[in-house]
Amino acid sequence: MKGAWLIALGGLIGAAVSAYYYVVPGYNLDGEHGVLLVIISSLLMLVAGLALVGRKGGLVAGILVALILLDIIGTGLCAYFLETPVLMAAMALALLGWVMRAISNAADKSVEIA
Repeated sequence: MKGAWLIALGGLIGAAVSAYYYVVPGYNLDGEHGVLLVIISSLLMLVAGLALVGRKGGLVAGILVALILLDIIGTGLCAYFLETPVLMAAMALALLGWVMRAISNAADKSVEIA
């Protein structure tokens, strides 16, 4: 549960920033299909992060965590190529949430075993 809100927040910020760059002319990104792809992937990250809020573990949570990591890496790489530092910061925030989620799950499992 820890970190899921940061993942969702990173997805929300990423979608908002990408939508701004998609709509506003002057950044050479308006109307580009790559930015539209980043908007969609950020919205998917938002939904997946919100889906993780109440889950501690299990198959669905494991699949979501793995897909979120791929989403963070791919969207962060796109942010690098599009030269959008705010989007890179949003993906860093989401990555921090992902790491918090991974660490808290490992700590919970070690406490259950002992």
